[in-house]
Amino acid sequence: MGANSFRSYFFFSVEPGDHRLCANLQAPVERVVKSSTAATSFAAEAGQSYYFRTVTSEAGTTKIVPVDPAEAQVQIASTAFSSFQLKK
Repeated sequence: MGANSFRSYFFFSVEPGDHRLCANLQAPVERVVKSSTAATSFAAEAGQSYYFRTVTSEAGTTKIVPVDPAEAQVQIASTAFSSFQLKK
């Protein structure tokens, strides 16, 4: 659905229902983490917003974690919107 870099964000809409969200960290980060891929599942409800971020632990593993909506607004205010073009 998108790509971003350090301290940036993007968003997209999904239909209500069950979804899987995946992330794949790429160079140069993948050289310093042991696991550069992560995934999570969530059930989307109509009219709701969901916020996630990637977190890399000191052990070098990456996870996708949900973010509280209030905290998400604080984080969004201090980051840049990521623009990208889908590969065909």
